[in-house]
Amino acid sequence: MYAEHCSTDSYIQNYHVDESMSNTGIKAPAAGYGLVTEFTVVQEDATVLENILTYQWYRVNPDDWEDVALIDGATALTYITTGDDKGYHLMIKATGDDSNFDGFISFMSEHIVR
Repeated sequence: MYAEHCSTDSYIQNYHVDESMSNTGIKAPAAGYGLVTEFTVVQEDATVLENILTYQWYRVNPDDWEDVALIDGATALTYITTGDDKGYHLMIKATGDDSNFDGFISFMSEHIVR
């Protein structure tokens, strides 16, 4: 996980990535397994803020961790791995709307897709 400093009075709480077999019936790391994520943004007074994050999935080369490729159209909290993902880790980046939350948080999958 990586989280950038945020200057607003809100923070991300209850964040995780679920890579369990129950998501698609396919066990990781086999292509076809699913990743389900959750991010909750709250204000200092514990008010939950809705619909202020956007999401993007990426493929990350495990050999150098710097070769990162955007996955076109993968902008939901869930992602089902494909044959194109073989040999890569998957990463989701959740970015704030800059007024309610002006940072981002990203998670890397535990498994390299096989």
